[in-house]
Amino acid sequence: MNNGTEIRKPSLLTVADAMQMSVAETAEAFNRHMNPGQYHFLKLLGFHEVLVDSAEGMYYTDRNGRRILDFFGGFGSLACGHNHPRILAVRKQFQKELRHEIAIAFMSQYAAALSRNLASVAPEDLDMVFLGSSGSEAVEAALKLAEQVQGRERAKIAYATHSFHGKTRGALSVTDSEFYQSGFHLIENRVRVPFGDAAALESLLAGDTSVGILI
Repeated sequence: MNNGTEIRKPSLLTVADAMQMSVAETAEAFNRHMNPGQYHFLKLLGFHEVLVDSAEGMYYTDRNGRRILDFFGGFGSLACGHNHPRILAVRKQFQKELRHEIAIAFMSQYAAALSRNLASVAPEDLDMVFLGSSGSEAVEAALKLAEQVQGRERAKIAYATHSFHGKTRGALSVTDSEFYQSGFHLIENRVRVPFGDAAALESLLAGDTSVGILI
């Protein structure tokens, strides 16, 4: 009780509860609390009636036992497929040995080793690594780097027509989509170049070699 008013304890779903949710319950929660726009898109494709229970390699398996080929299998963290046995083995070993995975206040020997490996296979003098959690974060870092090198007033970024680089503020500014950009204030000094038009890009660089290029 607080000032005569009863404090209601929220009813929270556990992982076990989530695993038992029906298609209808999942759809209702997704549409109401997560992303109604994406739900509308999924509904157009009929995907609002699909619940995936497991995934292995290049396939999903839905609640009815149907196997679905994952055409997003090379997207982001899934470049090696779902639940790759070598990756699972390392994760299990990490958990068994109580290894740390996140240590913001300290150096990470794993991140340092990965950065060293990436630098060793990168061309010429590319020897610094930025580890991000998403493509949008990488694009934001690239935009900030361009500003640091050239200055805020001079930094100019070229991007291609029909491009998609993300939905964060900077990445959205160099994403060629009025649908996503509508209603938002975008960064300045952007130059759109026709995709695949080498002559247009060469013409742009001939006038200003300080232009940064997002591919």
